Amino acid sequence: GKAGLPIKYTPDFMATDGSWVIETKGYLPSHHDFTMRWKLFLRHLVGNQAKTIVFLAKNSGQVDKAIQEILQSIKNGDI
Repeated sequence: GKAGLPIKYTPDFMATDGSWVIETKGYLPSHHDFTMRWKLFLRHLVGNQAKTIVFLAKNSGQVDKAIQEILQSIKNGDI
């Protein structure tokens, strides 16, 4: 009989048109619920057939690479 709270997830960076998402996560063992939220978010994207490029960056080098890939996709006209 307990009321459940809704699960919320907000990406760290997201294009206004939803064409790309960058989530930044370092090693944070205290954030044990992130895995569940992330999986539900990905399932939401797949279920809605969203054409979104998704990046899970764990350090600044990966963030830089994600940005380069986004810029290249824009240049190529993919997004």
